[in-house]
Amino acid sequence: MTKELSIACSKKNLEVFYYIDPYINFDLIGDEIRLNQVLINIINNAIKFTEKGQIMFKVKKLHNTNNKLTLEFSVKDTGIGIKEEFKNDIFKKFVQQDMTYTKKYDGTGLGLAISKDIAKLMNGDIWFESIENKGSTFYFTAEFLLNYAEDMNNDNLNAEDDEIVSSKNKRILLVEDNEINIKITCEMLNRLGYEYEYVYDGKQALEKLKENTFDLILMDIQMPELNGYDTTRIIREKEIKTKEHANIIAMTAYSMNGDRERCIEVGMDDYISKPFDMDTLKNVILRFI
Repeated sequence: MTKELSIACSKKNLEVFYYIDPYINFDLIGDEIRLNQVLINIINNAIKFTEKGQIMFKVKKLHNTNNKLTLEFSVKDTGIGIKEEFKNDIFKKFVQQDMTYTKKYDGTGLGLAISKDIAKLMNGDIWFESIENKGSTFYFTAEFLLNYAEDMNNDNLNAEDDEIVSSKNKRILLVEDNEINIKITCEMLNRLGYEYEYVYDGKQALEKLKENTFDLILMDIQMPELNGYDTTRIIREKEIKTKEHANIIAMTAYSMNGDRERCIEVGMDDYISKPFDMDTLKNVILRFI
């Protein structure tokens, strides 16, 4: 990102400065495509609306809890700024400054509206400060996960806890279609010492269960082909004949009122909301196996 910014600024003879928080000294897992979409849009706008002066790009650590960390990105320019009458509507679709501006610069309303939506998807927000004819600063926050494969301190978990040792021979099936979530959850299961397998959707899970028995199933809700609710219903219907019961824990993207009730209604045993930390996963496993 910094290389592209330098090249674009050099074409307009703009100075460019960077500041990366030194406390961000670990690997993070997040949606690179969405992050780039927002940053490219903000940076391009800053360059587009700045004829002389400088662009300042900063990345700052805001806070972290368990395995989640929030970063703040900011892009400050010395450009034309935003008129007061447009400030309240700048993130609405197709809102542009007046024709004097748009003839020369083109509007950016659609890009900022999309950036606002993307920020929400990353559990963050986007806002700005601006003074007409003096410049603007756009801020964007996003939430990331710590990469357990590289950065987790062993002191945070004693994988030889008596409870875990007693259940290490139990087998877990992870049903998840998102590669990032698979990587994170599998690393947690590795560190907890459990045997596991994973599949990408409900249909694959049903095929896997034809020939294998698992003590616990971690079931994503939103999946292509066959979602978690429907997969659970099919499993429970088959168990009527076998008299068996597989422990099924739903993994929901967002925790909302009624989630647990709906999970129980279709036959699930419990649910956890993503992103979850290792203690949450450990506790729910130990409750059922």
